[in-house]
Amino acid sequence: MYDPIIITFTDLKKVFFRHIFALRTMAVFSFFCMFVFLLIREPQFLAEVSVQRTAKITDYYAKLPEVYRAFSLYPIETDAALEMRSDQVLKPVVENLGLQMVVNKNVWNRCLENTKENILTNCGYFSDSSENFSFSCINYERSEEMSIFLQIISANTYQIISTEKEVLAEGQIAKMISTPFFSMRVDHFPKQYKINTPYYFILTPWKKVIEQIRSNLEIRPNKLGTNHLKIYFSDRDSSLSARIINEIIHSYEKVSSLEKDRLFNQSKKYLKKREEDLFKRLEESFIDYVSNFTTGSKWSQEQIMLVKKELGTHLLEQIASLIEEQKMGLDTYNTTRLQQSAMSLYPPARNLITYSLLSSFIGLLIGYSYFISKMIIRGVPVSYEGLVAASIHSCGVLSPRCGYPLPQLFPSDLKTLRQICTFIESHKISDRSLIVALITEQHPDYIPSLASLLALRGFKVLIIDCSFDQAMLDHESTLIQYLEGNITQIPIHHLKEYDKVSMGQTEYGFEWLVHPKFSSTLLECKQYDLILLTTTIAAKEVGGQIFCKIADCMVVTTQTDSKQDLLPYITLPKKQNSSLATFVIIEENC
Repeated sequence: MYDPIIITFTDLKKVFFRHIFALRTMAVFSFFCMFVFLLIREPQFLAEVSVQRTAKITDYYAKLPEVYRAFSLYPIETDAALEMRSDQVLKPVVENLGLQMVVNKNVWNRCLENTKENILTNCGYFSDSSENFSFSCINYERSEEMSIFLQIISANTYQIISTEKEVLAEGQIAKMISTPFFSMRVDHFPKQYKINTPYYFILTPWKKVIEQIRSNLEIRPNKLGTNHLKIYFSDRDSSLSARIINEIIHSYEKVSSLEKDRLFNQSKKYLKKREEDLFKRLEESFIDYVSNFTTGSKWSQEQIMLVKKELGTHLLEQIASLIEEQKMGLDTYNTTRLQQSAMSLYPPARNLITYSLLSSFIGLLIGYSYFISKMIIRGVPVSYEGLVAASIHSCGVLSPRCGYPLPQLFPSDLKTLRQICTFIESHKISDRSLIVALITEQHPDYIPSLASLLALRGFKVLIIDCSFDQAMLDHESTLIQYLEGNITQIPIHHLKEYDKVSMGQTEYGFEWLVHPKFSSTLLECKQYDLILLTTTIAAKEVGGQIFCKIADCMVVTTQTDSKQDLLPYITLPKKQNSSLATFVIIEENC
């Protein structure tokens, strides 16, 4: 039969407070990790531009002969997004902006620089591009990286030095230089540069730089219509991101213009060839036609010249039309808006703490989910609310202070003890003593207070302590001695409100509980209304189930036991629709 798992709010609260230290540690650790990650992560600034197609290729190919259009290798409409991401468009961007020259920094210095820049950015201060070197017109075609040193000689001059300390070139600001490996131009030095100090750079292959640009470049349609595109580019340099995105559009327009020129010239050559072929065929036809006429040669020449004139005029009109369309800039894009984001993409100051707190919450949630899952796998500890939801009898909850004397008990503990008394009283037998088993495990001993309450209700109570591992004094007599025949009378200790007897220390205590002599001993105690058999054994242990055979009813105290652990007591048959077992929950110190 399917037994659903019942988890109450109290169960969730217990898990939380039971693992509060571990959860607090996980939350702090998650916060710290996210905070450090956001600080050392390279800052990114987002540049945005909208472009609009100003003209389309419409009847361009329709103006050409049908045969040419049928075998044309050029599509009617190109994919602008793919073209903008092509090597043909991006390579000039890399060269013109000098993106192949990269400052060589170790991981530690890079993390420190990122941390500093993120802190300044989060405080509203943005880095100035003038603080760095600026390069342009770099031409480096090698497929592997090359390390060089740039040493500033004066305010306007510098040297390029190889890793072997060889001077490759000397140059001036804003002037091109050439080396055996590359050519470039230095546009300006940093604001705070150092004379005669070598700066370490790495020349990166242009294909690798292009791949980096593609990873930071996003092109998607604008909501305004199919002829509009939104282009985004992110970079750690706020000004460079805008320069790159402008250069991409400029390079795309240039490549598109060159392609249209090539296509126009090809079309022009085709029309010219068609004109010559047509003239030739027409001339041959006329010659064949007038060959039979001796006087017709002059007339045929005049007719050929007339047709040439008309046809040439028509073709020239077509060529002029193509030229006019080419000048209008077919399939070009113009920038309608350029907007540089004023906030870091990863992320600004107000979000640094926000994201860290969010990470802390996620870490707490993950840890809490782990402990919840662990609880479900091992078995959900029973709670008062869970027992009630499962229709299992429970007398309530006791605090860790339930072992205090009766006058010092909390009102809530006193209420629970009274409910236990009511449960025991409901099973009272008129013709003999009621045997009640109380399994308390190692929890605070509330049995003296319970016995006092029962005595106040008019019951004569005898407590038999069945803790078989408890050492006794030499002069103390035990019930085991009586059962073994070593003494002749039951060693009952008369206290103020109830009586008590101890079983004594033995390895075979549970065997004695089911011995016939123990049963007869209980019958000898007929002067008592209630006999309380108490044990500190765990409810889930096999020894605890022995009490089910000898007791008329049971009170099971638990704290961490699951429903499965308590199943032998839960499944006890009911007597007159009354449960033979009830459960008391010890709440934790929360």
